[in-house]
Amino acid sequence: MRRLRSRSIAIFGSAAAAVALLATAPALASSSHPAPSTRSAGIRAALKAEISAQLSYNPSGRVINSTEIEYDNGHVIVTVAIPGASPDYTCPGGTTCIFEGVLLTGAHASLSGPVDKNINISNYLRSPILSLHNLRSSASFLSNGTNAACYPPGAVAEDIGKPARNYPYVYLQKSGGC
Repeated sequence: MRRLRSRSIAIFGSAAAAVALLATAPALASSSHPAPSTRSAGIRAALKAEISAQLSYNPSGRVINSTEIEYDNGHVIVTVAIPGASPDYTCPGGTTCIFEGVLLTGAHASLSGPVDKNINISNYLRSPILSLHNLRSSASFLSNGTNAACYPPGAVAEDIGKPARNYPYVYLQKSGGC
């Protein structure tokens, strides 16, 4: 009888533990995913920190919205990204976009000018430049002043190799291809 009673208590205890676990599962699940307003506040704070970091890197920019800073009278627009996130971003027509991450991710700059001059990448982004999208009607180049890697109109380079990824300049050709 004593053995039967111990088994009943054990079964009852296991059932009670299972019910308690099921009752707390929704609470555990919801605590691991913040509410939308908390998530939004976190995203806003992360973007604000990235904007501040970019302005610390180059204070001559002008903030134009929560993710973008304008430089050189609008010729260069730097878009910040939340670290680890892959924003839904399309390079604007008529520009060449350079990215700090592979696969067109991370902080990036869209460049529309000046043309036929070396544009110092480090004025806007940290090296290396790992990907590029050229939506201009002319070629764009990554250059070290002596050597260059050419990206014709429409080119997408999702993972720029060495040495071009470390070239310090972007050159926007006025007209023509590679």
